[in-house]
Formats: sequence, C-alpha cells, structure tokens
Amino acid sequence: MLGWRLVHGDMKITNFLQAEKNLVVLDLDATRRVPRADRYATLFHKDLRRLLANWQNSESVLVRQAMQQVVDRARRSQRQQL
Repeated sequence: MLGWRLVHGDMKITNFLQAEKNLVVLDLDATRRVPRADRYATLFHKDLRRLLANWQNSESVLVRQAMQQVVDRARRSQRQQL
C-alpha cells in the first residue's frame, strides 16, 4: 500500500485480529485515501494517537508488545509515503 496514503479513521485495539503471524484490520467503513501529504500526515497522526491511547491501557503485556510493533511499522511506512 506504499503511496496510497490511507487512514483508518477508527483506530482502536478491537479493530485488529491476529491471524497466524499477521494482523488483520477490521471496521474499514471510515477508511479513506487522502491524496494531500499534509492532510494525510495530520489524519495519520490522529489515528496513531487514538490507537496508542487505546492499547496502552490494555492489561495484557502481549497486546502491548504486538501493538508496539504495529505502531513502529506504521510510523516507518508513513515516513516513506510523505
């Protein structure tokens, strides 16, 4: 999806399922493409802030570790798309 500049719009831990070694993203009804790089950066950071706030409150160490990997990967991807 490199270069697509997609934002989810409803990033929270309940919108992810782990399947084997992959993460599956659910609830895509608010997902959209944002062509402008500046607007994409703003919305992407909003998605990440919501996700971080949601999963850091989780009591599960495994969930926190898994989501940290997702966030790290998303940040690297975002830098490549801008």
